Amino acid sequence: MTVEGLRVVDGCNLPEGYRALLRPGEAETDSHGNVHHLPRFFYEITSWQEAHEIRLARHFRLSELMLVDCREARLLLGQFPHYVPCAIALLATWLENRRRIRLAAQRASTSGERLRTYTGLETLFSQRRSPLRNMGLSRRRLA
Repeated sequence: MTVEGLRVVDGCNLPEGYRALLRPGEAETDSHGNVHHLPRFFYEITSWQEAHEIRLARHFRLSELMLVDCREARLLLGQFPHYVPCAIALLATWLENRRRIRLAAQRASTSGERLRTYTGLETLFSQRRSPLRNMGLSRRRLA
């Protein structure tokens, strides 16, 4: 099952208890003074079985990510339906891409290539002397 089959709910139409906890569409200011808007639209999840069946990305199911933003409120954790921000699909895609990049780098380093080629440090190390040599020292002298 995918997210296309889920019911999308406007958070402003939720019962008062949910609106008070989720604060749909409200502006939130972070510690740097940047204003962010909280999610307004949510997927309605009716059971744990449904959450386990929904695959957001190849390696991530909805059930793995849906409790992240509940902040342990009894109403949000204790009963169904659960309301999950629609942006969770973007989060799962980002996590999947991040996982793929890290695995590619690990495969390259285990197959004999140096991992530094993936970080752009190869040219830096090939053009400069080591910090110990710049100070007139070598590893043998330090030992």
